[in-house]
Amino acid sequence: SKWYCIWKQGTYIPYDSTICDWLSKANNGDHATFPIHGNNYLICKQSKDDCTQTNTTSKFTRTGISQPKYDQLMNQTNGSMDVDDDDDYKSPSPVNNGGCQYRWYWKDKNNLHGYSDDISQEIDKLQINDSYPMFAHGQKYQITKVSKDKATQTNVRSNFSREVIRKISVNVNTSFAQSGAYSNSSRSKPAAPCRYGHQCRNWKNGNCQYSHDDMNDRNRHSNDDEKRQSQTEKWYYEGHNGEWAAMPYWLCAKLSNLIIGEPLKQKIGASLYEFKKTNIGKGTQRNTQTNKTRQIRLGEYGWHFEANNKSLKPMTSEANTKLNHTAIGGSFTITLGNTKYLITKISKNQAKQKNLSTNFERNVVLKLRLPNKPHNDDSGHSDHKHGGDWVKKRYGKAMKTGKMDTIKLEPKRTLKEDMAETIFRTCESQFMRSCQNMGGGADGLNKTITEVQYVINPPLIKKFQAKKKQLMAKHKCKENGLNIILAWHGTAAANVQNIVTNNFSLAKLGAHTGNKGAYGAGIYFSEFAKVSGAYGDGLMLCKVILGKQYQMTTAQAQVGRSLEPGYDSHVVVSGATSKYGQEVVIFDVDQILPCYIIKY
Repeated sequence: SKWYCIWKQGTYIPYDSTICDWLSKANNGDHATFPIHGNNYLICKQSKDDCTQTNTTSKFTRTGISQPKYDQLMNQTNGSMDVDDDDDYKSPSPVNNGGCQYRWYWKDKNNLHGYSDDISQEIDKLQINDSYPMFAHGQKYQITKVSKDKATQTNVRSNFSREVIRKISVNVNTSFAQSGAYSNSSRSKPAAPCRYGHQCRNWKNGNCQYSHDDMNDRNRHSNDDEKRQSQTEKWYYEGHNGEWAAMPYWLCAKLSNLIIGEPLKQKIGASLYEFKKTNIGKGTQRNTQTNKTRQIRLGEYGWHFEANNKSLKPMTSEANTKLNHTAIGGSFTITLGNTKYLITKISKNQAKQKNLSTNFERNVVLKLRLPNKPHNDDSGHSDHKHGGDWVKKRYGKAMKTGKMDTIKLEPKRTLKEDMAETIFRTCESQFMRSCQNMGGGADGLNKTITEVQYVINPPLIKKFQAKKKQLMAKHKCKENGLNIILAWHGTAAANVQNIVTNNFSLAKLGAHTGNKGAYGAGIYFSEFAKVSGAYGDGLMLCKVILGKQYQMTTAQAQVGRSLEPGYDSHVVVSGATSKYGQEVVIFDVDQILPCYIIKY
């Protein structure tokens, strides 16, 4: 039997025979993906006479009904329902003046390109020197009327202008009627309007290439700039410090339509960029002049529940999938941990989550999930939410120029949530923690930090990042599996500047004492400030990659021994119950990043 998609109130569009056959045979709760007008839709059978249709990209959902339910509604409305039609999208009549049809055209060299009927009408209504805003093919234009039969079209972004004239229409068709101009060349003339009355620019073989069942695609036919912006998929590019910034929506629309592997060249400002999708929702942005490449990502919508502190936390993938497949007003039960919940979908983007044990309810909303959290930039902290502060700018400048920079930071009484504050308090916290007795062996160090010198050394940062990638590939793990710690190193104050500039040197081990180390011939650190402070008046806090650590005891001491095969570091804990390293030995200097010089 036939099934119908509810396009709008009173308008029903029949599914094709493949979908109808599947719905007729499917059980309640079954779902499958079908291509409709170039987009993939998830069809889910909700009951004997009801189904849902969800666009897998935009998550926009419509409902559908069976032939018996459709017949029942027809009887209730005396057959007044509209099937397979949409009056909202029929093109208006051409401008008529004295029995002649007039249209406005914009000039491209020696060719004339006609505006759609509705835009021609809007230009006709303008007074001399008045302007009309127009959005066409991803660009925003300003049309200014100069005289009765002349106007100018100016690209708002580039300020490039074209001449516009009014003349009698000579039996031409318009294309993309709702949102811009068309070319009267043979390659872009549509043979006839599609079934919704659109003169579609991509009209081929009698089929409209836009999906009228999806809100995103409907808005491609709209001249409403705000609707277009709100419905476009959101793409982001990765900035200098790992921050993700949103791209303009006209570019997002182009990226969403881009085929994986196909390049898109786009001029932005004075630079020409090449965009390329590498996978679904992922890609690259390359400056063709500097050859610098950035990552781009597609933001995605997901369901979030309201926590006790009113913050929104993401639902599990199972709950997300079920909510996407549930019709408005529908509900389902799900077990999260040891608790059973009833989740009811209230609207397209709202739901309620009820604890069946306590009857406590939470709000659930559908919102945009930003791309992956910004990566750690090896400055000793993760990127902070307050962008644009002076320390972050200096870090970005140093990484761009490749020149080392040292920033002096002092303790402040007032709280300012910027990168400088975060760095100082990170060092202070690590210092205070390591001055405690953290499990035996190392007593407290009763001192106070008076100054932190933040060291930005681009060559060492790049070597450290490369070593991280190498060890992740070696151990087949993610970054959080590399056991990266903050550790102290003490030396004579005269040695500090050379170390932060050139890193440590294994060649200098035992140069003065002849002792290459009781637990291995490597660079020694400690997670206890007092242990490192005993080796000199120069104290540094470094980032250290432990990788796979070989845990030793004092009984295994052997001066100048080599790195244990299959491991990346040696660690001697401070006591039987401690997890902190009283002695940490590193055998590859690229596993070390000197970050901070500590004055106390």
